[in-house]
Amino acid sequence: MALPPRPYWPLHDLANRWDCLRSDIVQWAVTDQIQISSIVGSTACDGEILCGLVDVCAVSLTPMFLTNREYSTPCRVRKIAASGTTDWKHVLAPPEGILIDAQYLFVTSSEVARFEEEYDVLRRSNGSSSTGTKGYDWEGMLSHLALQIHRRAVPKTQGDLVAEMQQWFIDRSPNAEAPDERSIRRRITPLWQAMHERA
Repeated sequence: MALPPRPYWPLHDLANRWDCLRSDIVQWAVTDQIQISSIVGSTACDGEILCGLVDVCAVSLTPMFLTNREYSTPCRVRKIAASGTTDWKHVLAPPEGILIDAQYLFVTSSEVARFEEEYDVLRRSNGSSSTGTKGYDWEGMLSHLALQIHRRAVPKTQGDLVAEMQQWFIDRSPNAEAPDERSIRRRITPLWQAMHERA
């Protein structure tokens, strides 16, 4: 039985899909190029109650993504709108705004499709080796990395880990091809930071 399509994309998944940073997506949202959403409980806003999937004001999210850390500090959002509308409402309760964590930020699938169509995202990504999406086995790399962590054989520095992952691609490529260091670093940085924050 075919499953229904996913209704929205978490920012982390979307950043991996587009090979960009979550902060890039937030910046595009600030300039009205894409809309970020979240899920909230019953929230009093300017004479009505909003609940469920809502659009959030991206300007309020910028402090959360000053760095591309996996575990960002939650921030307060004071302006939201019913999903798919431009009828922005000010949050009345709590008066300081609703607290939103990065893991509860999404982009709806319809918005993702619109953005990819308008900016030709996937074609540009697939057509350029510098983006790191040239059919590389990213899942295989992450599986190898997970095995390394399980064996406690992770290099001491992130730079050494990037070099090791790049060599992993080279060893498995008939033409000794590998993603550039920036693309690999972007994929492993959240995990690297999480490992050291919890160490």
